[in-house]
Amino acid sequence: YPRQQLTRLWEGVLLNQFHDVLPGSCTRQVARDAEEIYGGVEIDAGQIARDAMAAVVQREPGVRDFPRDPIAFFNTLGWERTEVAALPGRGVNGLVLVTVPAFGYSVYSEASLLASAAKSLAVILHHESDSRAVLENDLLRVSVDGAGRLTSLIHKPSGREAVTPGQKANQLVMFDDVPLYWDAWDVMDYHLETRKPQERTSEPLRVLTNAAGIRVAVRACLHLGERSRATVDISLDAGSPFVRFDVTAAWHENRRFLKTEFPVAVRSSGGEATYEIQFGHVRRPTHRNTSWDWPRYEVWAHRWAHLGEHGFGLALLNDCKYGHSARGNVLSLSLLRSPKAPDPEADMGEHTFAYAAMPHQGSFQNAGVIRCASAFNHPLKAVPSGGPRVKRISQRGFFTVEPPSVVVETLKLAEGWPGHAGGHWAGAGVVLVVRLYESHGGAAVARLRCRCSPDLPLISAVPCNMLEDADDT
Repeated sequence: YPRQQLTRLWEGVLLNQFHDVLPGSCTRQVARDAEEIYGGVEIDAGQIARDAMAAVVQREPGVRDFPRDPIAFFNTLGWERTEVAALPGRGVNGLVLVTVPAFGYSVYSEASLLASAAKSLAVILHHESDSRAVLENDLLRVSVDGAGRLTSLIHKPSGREAVTPGQKANQLVMFDDVPLYWDAWDVMDYHLETRKPQERTSEPLRVLTNAAGIRVAVRACLHLGERSRATVDISLDAGSPFVRFDVTAAWHENRRFLKTEFPVAVRSSGGEATYEIQFGHVRRPTHRNTSWDWPRYEVWAHRWAHLGEHGFGLALLNDCKYGHSARGNVLSLSLLRSPKAPDPEADMGEHTFAYAAMPHQGSFQNAGVIRCASAFNHPLKAVPSGGPRVKRISQRGFFTVEPPSVVVETLKLAEGWPGHAGGHWAGAGVVLVVRLYESHGGAAVARLRCRCSPDLPLISAVPCNMLEDADDT
């Protein structure tokens, strides 16, 4: 367990949680320092993760000889997942559908995975013209126009249309963004009066991926404002409950604000939308009826926002964006800004980011929105498992938790172990901290199952607080 390395990396990350670095209201010199720190963290943390995954597979007791070219897929979340993943170094030609247990891994033969993928017919693409395509799997039917907008998003199990009739979802819109005083700090309410839909394409809609029933994707290319461009890749995977948007933008605007809008065919329950926050979610109004509702034209959320009515709704997932808004039945995600003070070059250049639209039946809790948002941010990881013929088990999970509303957020060694001065756990055996929370907004009795190595038997479990001190309260 590389404690010293992880501590050093965390110190760099936490340094950049300073209130001007975090939102981008800092000078160019500070931004360069932050980029350098984050770049080093990404490289070093990635290597630690790869080393850890290789060590886990190599040290597991084998139960049988595996075929040639084995590949291990790791799942870092607390539930079994069946998803599309990419073989190392193969790109779209190496897309496969795999099942991996909770907090565990599965080992497959590369040849068998590719053979299985070739037989799959789970997702199809109808490329009808340069300005229209339909992507379809067993859950969704998605109609896309030449500007990358959804003219229709049908949830097949319910038969419901998720896009408001006569409107289009994933509509990119540009706003003037000229605060009274503080460019990078403020967003004023009057920016909403300058809405400009971005519809001008630079190329026809084209097929990007048609991977043997595993994934289909199309690409739209657009002009943004006066100086910027974007490519929007719209993709649908076999068995996926959401349609994904991967955006690459060359951003060179001056005091402009880019958002994407999703008009949802629902009457929002109680006039509210729901947003993920740390260890939970919060509801905020979709109307502007009072003086305290009006300033909520831009609110923050973590990995998802949701707009729904009884029995049906749509969640907007994202991998790195925090600004949201919901006005009436339109759910929006803030994508890019271009302030000119204190850094005149703030946010200029190339950006890549992803988001997804997930229509569903029932409540967002029972539909799995929280799990899908977590999976969207933590894709399955693939590593070669170490040689042409080595002893391997085919599948192993280390932890599971029940019921589905309980989420294991963190697995780590205790800070006071082994023998750290003043640590509560000094002198104890191996001490793991498992951090859990109830994600649906209710009470639950949780059952945590540990299936660690026989060399590491579970001796006892003790409730503790966030400081990792034993605490029964």
